[in-house]
Amino acid sequence: MVRVTRQFEGGGVPVLMITMPNGILSFKVIPGIFSADGYIHLLSENDVPFIKLNFGLRRWLQEDNSPVHKGKKVKEFIEKSGISVLKWPAKAKN
Repeated sequence: MVRVTRQFEGGGVPVLMITMPNGILSFKVIPGIFSADGYIHLLSENDVPFIKLNFGLRRWLQEDNSPVHKGKKVKEFIEKSGISVLKWPAKAKN
């Protein structure tokens, strides 16, 4: 029996998704290679203003465990923005 330690092999397509208060989903496909700087730009230009406008004081962001989300610059930006990040397990347990 071979057990794969990664959930997915190879590349993927980065997709940003937001669940709005009325239950509607908003998503954006991120073209090309996604970097920490690109993520910060996306958050600052689109997501942080949207989250603050629609969610009031209950500001939560849920990220997966992408290396882009774990960078020092990204963590500092999110902390300064006043948005909390929900914990996400690295891999679901069977």
